[in-house]
Amino acid sequence: MKKENTLCIISLILMFAVPPLIRLTVRGSNEIGLDIAAQFFKMIVGIGSYIWAWVLAIIARMKYNTKFSRILIIIYSVILAIALIIFVLAFLFIFSLF
Repeated sequence: MKKENTLCIISLILMFAVPPLIRLTVRGSNEIGLDIAAQFFKMIVGIGSYIWAWVLAIIARMKYNTKFSRILIIIYSVILAIALIIFVLAFLFIFSLF
């Protein structure tokens, strides 16, 4: 397998497989402090996997300039745009209630 395809596949795994797996495997406990620590761990790993997915896709795009990496960047950009639109709409909805 080519190195650029390996980078793109690892990027896909980091973007779409790691966050759900972390949410399923790391469980909190009955104690409040441990539950907060588990939630913090899931948040850090989830955000980190998204960041590293973007980094690997950008590296593959800049260094190898393949169609696969171009499609990944487009997919990630669309996902980010949808998430930002939902965030802004939710923010506006919450503050319109007051």
